[in-house]
Amino acid sequence: MEDIKPPSRVKGMKILQKGEFDTTYLVPAVKIENERIKKFLQENKKYMLKQRAVKPIIDLENGEKLILLNPSSKEYLQDLQLEYHNLELHYENFNHLDIFQAILPDHLDRVSSYSSIGHILHLNLNEDTSEYKHLIGQVLLDKIPYAKTVVNKQNVINNTYRFFEMEILAGEENFITKTKEHGCIYELDFSKVYWNPRLSTEHQRLVSELSPTDILYDVFAGIGPFAIPAAKKGCTVLANDLNPESYRWLENNVKINKTKISTYNLDGRDFIKTALKSHLIDIWKTNNKTNIHVAMNLPALAIEFLDEFVGLFSDYSTTLPVGEMPVIHVYGFGITEQDVLTSVISKLPGLQLDDLQLRTVRNVAPNKNMFLIKFKLLKSILFRSDFEEPPTKKKLCSN
Repeated sequence: MEDIKPPSRVKGMKILQKGEFDTTYLVPAVKIENERIKKFLQENKKYMLKQRAVKPIIDLENGEKLILLNPSSKEYLQDLQLEYHNLELHYENFNHLDIFQAILPDHLDRVSSYSSIGHILHLNLNEDTSEYKHLIGQVLLDKIPYAKTVVNKQNVINNTYRFFEMEILAGEENFITKTKEHGCIYELDFSKVYWNPRLSTEHQRLVSELSPTDILYDVFAGIGPFAIPAAKKGCTVLANDLNPESYRWLENNVKINKTKISTYNLDGRDFIKTALKSHLIDIWKTNNKTNIHVAMNLPALAIEFLDEFVGLFSDYSTTLPVGEMPVIHVYGFGITEQDVLTSVISKLPGLQLDDLQLRTVRNVAPNKNMFLIKFKLLKSILFRSDFEEPPTKKKLCSN
């Protein structure tokens, strides 16, 4: 007996017609007296029919129960006195995976995954699925209880402010939402800021490396997925983002999570040259051994910003008391590990391959991987000067 699925006539449907899913299946069933129900269920519950919005136990007029069974269980229940029941099924009785498998041509990729950001479902559909995209959106809206808006990512990410270009496939045009991650609450406008729940594990992994007394400089902080949990942990955090909307939601999320973070709305280079530099000098002046971390999560461009650290303190003499060197956590895209390692080395003269730790974060697309490169900055890089300035122009700092 075949598995229960939508009728074959819906294959290739591009405009959702719910009535076309009406069908009748002959399913095995067994009559059980009321007094035997409890024992029967204890022994055979796993064989009962499990179908969306279908009650597998039907009350009969004579005080008996009719137990609907999974068609694939028939061979295991041959010792029972089976009968067959006409089960009417409709669109409401199939989940979204059943429907997509029934509708989409066999050569297309299955639509099996999506990202959830509060009430928003975020898809990344291939071009060959474009004819079905609005149907896909409507089905998800119908089948996912919390979904109110379904969007599809376009091919372009705004390079300046890092948010997806997207189109609404189904539901209301409401992009302001709330989501939770590792005990933190984030509010955001998904149409104007970058948020990727698939990086949740990466956010947690980096923060887990921090101790409560550490300092974190978050150069491309977004709405705070590194900065806020780090601050909750007790770290001193300076967080920056160029996107005014990200900065606004970052400040909002700092408040709702009751954390203390110094926030900035600057270009990444300006943040490094001003806020990071000034704060790091103050830390070093205490002559302590505080651990310093710099997060640079802008995979498309972050490696390009590394050269800002070259000679960052060239205007200071070596009398500046120097504490721990910053540990850089920079993310980058590349085809191979060698691609990103070479890029990092090219930006920081004096750094060697042996100084770098690399980890693959995830595969983003064919021939495109996201990597994390971690290393400790060298003092020679921070204080590098291509020419010797006159002594009178040097800033002397001491205890």
